Amino acid sequence: MVLLIVFYIRQINLGIYQIGDVMRRDRPLKKLNKFKYKELAYFCYQYNEWLSQIRDINHNLGVAGVNYDGMPHAHNTESSVEKLAIKLAMLNSRIKLIEKAAMLTDNELAAALLKYCTTPGMSFRELCSVETVNCSESTFYRKRSEFFVILDKLKEENFYSELPRKYRAVEKHHRGKWTS
Repeated sequence: MVLLIVFYIRQINLGIYQIGDVMRRDRPLKKLNKFKYKELAYFCYQYNEWLSQIRDINHNLGVAGVNYDGMPHAHNTESSVEKLAIKLAMLNSRIKLIEKAAMLTDNELAAALLKYCTTPGMSFRELCSVETVNCSESTFYRKRSEFFVILDKLKEENFYSELPRKYRAVEKHHRGKWTS
């Protein structure tokens, strides 16, 4: 009994997930360190949640009433519509980022890569039963590795493009003017 518990704890510490009869060891990739891989993996795991949030926002969109009763109110300059639009734009940009990385990795395997990388604990066998995968397991795992490397690059580019103007590097315009 003690040996079984120790074996189970060792499996949890190694990051091995039990899925039916298939064991999957979730290890970092060769081109990324383990912390960067986990960051990207958990970023991808939020994909389905972001899609459901967008569906909820689109479903609940309507006329947001503003009370113009002439009475003085607090000086709240925030607009609920503006906040909702910003949230929707951020969610869309994150989703497009993951989808773009999948398309840049391999057009034919993009749907399978999205399904595999956005579902925690999915094995290759489960993926083959859900999606059409036209390659071997080792080729798919190479493509998965490429996907995470491309996603890392796109995420870095996206991060710096979303910084406020005052934090971006100042560049010289082609006509000699300094812009950001």
